[in-house]
Amino acid sequence: MVCHFEMSGKWPEDIRAILRLKAAFYLALKEELESMHILAKVSTDFLDIVRNGFAFRLRCYVPKEAKLRSTNISFWAPGTAEELRIQTEILPYTASLLLGFTMLHVAFPLTVRYMKRWVHSHNLSLYVPDIFTELVVAHVFEKSAKICPIQTAMAGFVRTLSFLGTFDWDLFPVLIDLNDELSTETKEQYSRFLNSRKSYPEACIVTPKNELSQLTGDAPSKLTLQIVKILAERTLAGINAGRIVTSPETIFKADESTTAQYHIIIHIKPSQTGMNLDPHEGAREHHARNSHFPVIGYHPVRCFVNELADAFGDKAWFFYNFYDPLTVGVVLKNPGNTPTKFSVHKAGGKVVGRDGKVTDNIDAMVSDIDIFGKGLVKSIEVFNG
Repeated sequence: MVCHFEMSGKWPEDIRAILRLKAAFYLALKEELESMHILAKVSTDFLDIVRNGFAFRLRCYVPKEAKLRSTNISFWAPGTAEELRIQTEILPYTASLLLGFTMLHVAFPLTVRYMKRWVHSHNLSLYVPDIFTELVVAHVFEKSAKICPIQTAMAGFVRTLSFLGTFDWDLFPVLIDLNDELSTETKEQYSRFLNSRKSYPEACIVTPKNELSQLTGDAPSKLTLQIVKILAERTLAGINAGRIVTSPETIFKADESTTAQYHIIIHIKPSQTGMNLDPHEGAREHHARNSHFPVIGYHPVRCFVNELADAFGDKAWFFYNFYDPLTVGVVLKNPGNTPTKFSVHKAGGKVVGRDGKVTDNIDAMVSDIDIFGKGLVKSIEVFNG
């Protein structure tokens, strides 16, 4: 939820004052909600509310705040001006756009769930954001509605796989314009897409308020898109050949990534994932010590993998399934650990050999992974070759 304040000349010109006013508003709103017996918890940049088993995150948006954040870079603020615009303008508008697809196409929500499950079953949770999957499915439904509308979720799933297996992201952008809201200038701009291809993200998906494809600006990468294309082709080939029965359970089970391609496998303690992995048990809430407020956004494995990617992203790729985070697969970018020439800007995590060349210090990396995951990691397997 985003609360937009009115334009007023009384708002201060100091970003610090605006942040403090917003914090005061959160505190006042929390007191009001608690007087109505509604659970609420204040943070520096948002207010979490729990009602009838659902959790909501409220953010307040002041129109001049983004500009002040971009000009006042010396003061710490929770996020950049662009991140603030994505959170308070682009994402809420995109959510309403996707809600429109839900109202028009009854199979759309379940198709999105199938596609997300398919992506995560291949352990691509770190590299394929959910918003990418949602927008791709929306594009498939929008295009199919003009020719042959999608009636079932499985049909939408297969058509989305076909799109991912054939679409060339290097040559074409994806424009989603359900209500004809994209301006003529924007459409003309993307008609000359190849003339300035390098200035756009690898997966360029344009929607109203998201004209520069900010939502997919960081991910997926070109390599990830190639992997997704190969996986989509493989799944479709299995369905067409009858090796995979067209039901969600059999497709996801047949498509699950194996552990044979990993050089290192990190095993996670099931009790520490923060998720209920037993399908026979009901939903389970997590509460902080001495608090009746449930823990929201508690995903320790995701935080752990993000830290690994930040620390060792130049040496390895990290694969895990967000919905079944019991293992994290590590693929080394230099599996043979071939010696290379010493370079100052790439000297981190290296070992110097007798010939003066350097190799990756894999043993130290594994030791650091164990330290990063203290209390979370159950064991680490390292495979030679």
